[in-house]
Amino acid sequence: TEVDLLAGDLAPADNGMLVRRFDDRRELLIGMNDGIQRLAFGFPRRPDDAPPRVDWMSPRERRGRVAWWLADLDGDGDEDLVEQSRKARETVRWYACADDGSLRPAQVLFDRAIAGAGVLARPDDAAQLLLLDTAADGLVRRYALRTGEAGPLGRRWTLAVAGAATGTWCGIDIDGAPALIAVDPAQPRLLCTVLGDHGWQPQQTFPSISKIRAIAAPTASPGTVLLWAKGAGALQVSRWEGGRLTYPKPLPPHPVGGAPREALPEAPGDDADDPAPSKNAASAKRRILALGSAGPTTWWVQQVGEDLDLYLWAEPGRPPHRQRYAAVGADVDEAVWLGADRLLIKRKHERNAQLATLGEAGARIEAPAHLERRSLAQYRVVFVDGAYRPARLADGALQWLDENLHSIDQIMLDQGQKLTDYASTDARRGWAIQEDGQFIHQLETDDRGLVRMTHSIRIWGGSGIVHDPVLGIVLVAQDRVSCLRDGRPIRLELIDSIDQRVGRPSGLKKANIHRIGATDLTGNGRDEVLLYDHRRHHLTVLRATADGLKPAISWPVFEDRKYPYGGDEAPVIAEPRVVLALDIDGDARQDLALACHDRLVIYLGQGEPGAHARTDGGPHDEP
Repeated sequence: TEVDLLAGDLAPADNGMLVRRFDDRRELLIGMNDGIQRLAFGFPRRPDDAPPRVDWMSPRERRGRVAWWLADLDGDGDEDLVEQSRKARETVRWYACADDGSLRPAQVLFDRAIAGAGVLARPDDAAQLLLLDTAADGLVRRYALRTGEAGPLGRRWTLAVAGAATGTWCGIDIDGAPALIAVDPAQPRLLCTVLGDHGWQPQQTFPSISKIRAIAAPTASPGTVLLWAKGAGALQVSRWEGGRLTYPKPLPPHPVGGAPREALPEAPGDDADDPAPSKNAASAKRRILALGSAGPTTWWVQQVGEDLDLYLWAEPGRPPHRQRYAAVGADVDEAVWLGADRLLIKRKHERNAQLATLGEAGARIEAPAHLERRSLAQYRVVFVDGAYRPARLADGALQWLDENLHSIDQIMLDQGQKLTDYASTDARRGWAIQEDGQFIHQLETDDRGLVRMTHSIRIWGGSGIVHDPVLGIVLVAQDRVSCLRDGRPIRLELIDSIDQRVGRPSGLKKANIHRIGATDLTGNGRDEVLLYDHRRHHLTVLRATADGLKPAISWPVFEDRKYPYGGDEAPVIAEPRVVLALDIDGDARQDLALACHDRLVIYLGQGEPGAHARTDGGPHDEP
């Protein structure tokens, strides 16, 4: 049977195709430059089976893949996918097998640079991971996947979201379950992923409009998503109905959803009945300037001719409140709501920000000196214990502001460290992300009003942190988000390590370790470790014992006979390229096949079936 692959280029990686097994099903994974394609089929195949089809594994990620392996890393008896990635701070990633046999989204296991990786299969226990260090020359570490002690935000579920740092995603309540909605930057569609008890569930996709700048899910209307498209005069709305997200439509004048809830306090200019529009409001040009959320409130700003309309939506069962800032000017280009009736605006071609508020006579515009040359991206409104507090993130600290946007207090880290983002959980506590993206810190205000660090967690990099009303604390990186919950972390635990002194030839202080691998030389289902010295084309085999990894056999595969003319050192050539143990001649003994240059070198196993084959000159006693 011929099956056509989807458009794309095959990735230049080791083991370009893998076959996964789950119950009586098989799944062929094909590595591509812009994702992973999969072909699922039953085994054995029956005549009435539908023709197999190829699809992309979701979420689809476009990244450089060095190598990948199938192994039961968590010891649950199912095959997981382990990947060595070229992505910074994501060098080793793990796709766990879900209960239905699908692969969950990748979770980062190791974030530092490595020169190589390998997987040790063990039939009676979880597989182990080998990592070749780059910082320490010739250092190989062996790890196992372990569950750590329970702690604050110890459990994390990572999901790939293209352009996550731009904010084109939000949490949403779908039939009582938390989910994440994200905009696909490559196609006009929305990506929906539900967060279950054990991680992210399979992703669903729904058609949408294009050029979306921001989205928000009002808690006042569960299952509703608001979308702001570039240059749009009004928001678009999509709703979860009949097991899917509807195609976006213009937001009706009075959207209603949910059950009654305490209303926001009335503010001057609110249109509870029928506001008095400006003279040009009916025919005025409309444009959305901003869309955002703060606690239970979703807000947006619409330009109507020379007026600005601020919408606040927090009351289930009621339409959003509208506050009109009349005759502010048609040249306003940016706007940020900072609580109550405060609106920070910036006009086209202007460097200075202005503060717009509402009084008895209408809109009032101020341009104080402390707002000169300020970026609106630094300002935000923070929901803390029922209050909306204006804040500014600058100079490595979060500054609390008064009603005139003067700094009155600030939150900062200890020891001169700087924070790049802050998420408040209550009036006294919150989480801050360190400037280098290596740690998040829990901050708590003491009885004197001073902020102290009470807990620190190492992370796999991040640029922002959000307290989402549906998903909770969310860590944001350039192209992924991680939901953090209290619980037990899953992490790599170091078993042992070896260096260049292991397997060194006679007369040498140390051997080079350019590459690592694994294969089953004994036929017992447990892999042995392979160390490649490409400068001398020397192989060393290590076996796992109760005392750690011990040399079992070591020998030179071949020697370079050419003379390096000119005094330059001969280049390091990766030979042998591939080493694989298998029973070639069918005598129930493991043989060894090596791909070297333009030929295949085979060592035939000797001795009793199941015993380790002795090669040319490699000393060993037993398998």
